[in-house]
Amino acid sequence: MSRRAVILVMVFLGALLTGNIVILGIWLPIWKNRAANVESANRTIVSSPATPSETTNHTSIASAGTAMPTSDLVLERQLPSPSGNLQIKYSRDRKTKIRRITVEDVHRPGVTSVLCDSKQPAWALVSPDDQWIAVNQRHAAGGGVRLYRRGGTSSVQYDPVEGTGPQNSQLQETIWQTYLRAMKADPGTPRRGATIDATGWENDSRKLDVSVVFLSTPQNPDVPEPWRCTYDVASKQIEPAPDQPAPTEVVDNSPNEQTSEHSNEVGENVQNSETANAEENEFPGERFPATRLDELTVPDVNESSLSEITYAINEMFARHGAEFKDKKVTKQFEQFSWYKPRPGLSLDEIETEFSDLEKQNLKVLGRCRDAKLAVAKHKSRPVRGQAVHEESVGEKVMRGIRNWQDSGAPMPPHP
Repeated sequence: MSRRAVILVMVFLGALLTGNIVILGIWLPIWKNRAANVESANRTIVSSPATPSETTNHTSIASAGTAMPTSDLVLERQLPSPSGNLQIKYSRDRKTKIRRITVEDVHRPGVTSVLCDSKQPAWALVSPDDQWIAVNQRHAAGGGVRLYRRGGTSSVQYDPVEGTGPQNSQLQETIWQTYLRAMKADPGTPRRGATIDATGWENDSRKLDVSVVFLSTPQNPDVPEPWRCTYDVASKQIEPAPDQPAPTEVVDNSPNEQTSEHSNEVGENVQNSETANAEENEFPGERFPATRLDELTVPDVNESSLSEITYAINEMFARHGAEFKDKKVTKQFEQFSWYKPRPGLSLDEIETEFSDLEKQNLKVLGRCRDAKLAVAKHKSRPVRGQAVHEESVGEKVMRGIRNWQDSGAPMPPHP
């Protein structure tokens, strides 16, 4: 080999060695850091605002007093606003159990602000024009709605409207007094156990649909029917729904005045509702709230029957608006106000909206369901040496019907 060839080989090896050093020493650590940042962003919904104004908003509109740590936040669900410009994200701290509602700009991912932190169930309703957000909060003694209005130049900056706060809310008190006048009840009737919830916005984003709802308890399931009205955010006027009783003139509130039979019933029901479990009232009537709140284990789930596991899985999909082909399953959930079917979405698409906790619990439920089905099938097989009884066509049909009833309903496909 010539001297020139030897030099070329040495130069080539030196260049190759230098490239490996650059890759291992510089590029690889940078790539690992980026991957870690992406993974961290996927685990939590908290991101750094892009402008100083958004940074100020992140701390000024939070209603929880002290900011909670973000390391234990788990995204439970996220919903788009009616306009599609905003994303409302719901997260939960596994240690403190505090809920956080965050607003994110869809067109600028990462631009977010905290709307509120709450230990009680809370959810937000965005107006069609994105100018208003109504936040409902529940607690053991009832609950109420609070209004936020877009402010400043940021697309995610929302400031609380004065007089609509969770404590001593003028808005809630006005609606409550309007309700009492409509029911011809004593103006001094306490509101414990009654919640004033926002249920939706009108298309013009000016009127907010509101309902006065009494929270039932196992000890007192019979409560008055909800009373509905609209609140004009511009004129601040309250108008009862067309099919609801209208308020009368304010009556004399003297100590000797006799209250109506309905007001006595309302007062008794409200007082008996003080111990309502706010955690479970986020989805009134649900049987298995643990599927969205706690981490399930196989031993715990195995204590439930096959039909209960089937119902729990279907309930998880129902909370996210799954449309069931089986009418029996649909009938189980259409009695609940929170069940809003979304036609056109497959079960797989619905499952992508599950929180990480729900996805994990779904796997545990599915594993236990499959195991119980396998055991039931094994028990139905004949023992070796035992005479096999040939079923008639009618017996096969009846056995299939009984198996279908035992399983509760056709199950969504899961891996």
